[in-house]
Parts: sequence; structure tokens; C-alpha cells
Amino acid sequence: MTAKQEPKRSLPKYKYPPNVLTVSMLDNLVDNGITLKIEQSQVHFIRNLDSQKRYGKAIFGAGFLLSEKAIAEKAIAEKAAAIVWSLSDREIDIIKSLK
Repeated sequence: MTAKQEPKRSLPKYKYPPNVLTVSMLDNLVDNGITLKIEQSQVHFIRNLDSQKRYGKAIFGAGFLLSEKAIAEKAIAEKAAAIVWSLSDREIDIIKSLK
């Protein structure tokens, strides 16, 4: 098999605790025009979580541990960056007709 014929490997998706802010998360906020302001005393720079070490894994691009207060700021910023779709009356009627 040549490199062009090899099947594409899917990368794992990691879900981090709310107290973790990754550089990728920050990039997503910036791409959506969202500003996140957190005081320096509320963050601690990290490259990986202790639970990742035994697997030889790390946070892609590094990240930060956040204080409880900073989590609230992160949640507000993530909510502002999200597009939330709503159901139409027609779709709600369909759902109600389902058993």
C-alpha cells in the first residue's frame, strides 16, 4: 500500500474537565471574535494533566488550569461563541408525534 492508499486514521477527541482551558479552545474563541479576560492569578500554565502522563499524552498546544471564578468567565465566552439552533414548530410537531 502506498501512502495515498492508506486509510485515514481518526484522531481521538478528548474531553477536559471545566478547569482546563486549552490553546485550541482559546483559538476557537478568537476565531469567533470572543474576548476572554482572566486574571493571571486565576490561571496556571500546564502541558499535560497528571492523568495523561501514564499514557504518554499531553494537551495539544498546552493549556491552563483555571480557578473556579475563571471557569465562569470561560463558560460565558464559550456560550457566546456557540451557535444554538432551534426547532421549528413543524419539527416540534414531528417530535410530539413520535412514540
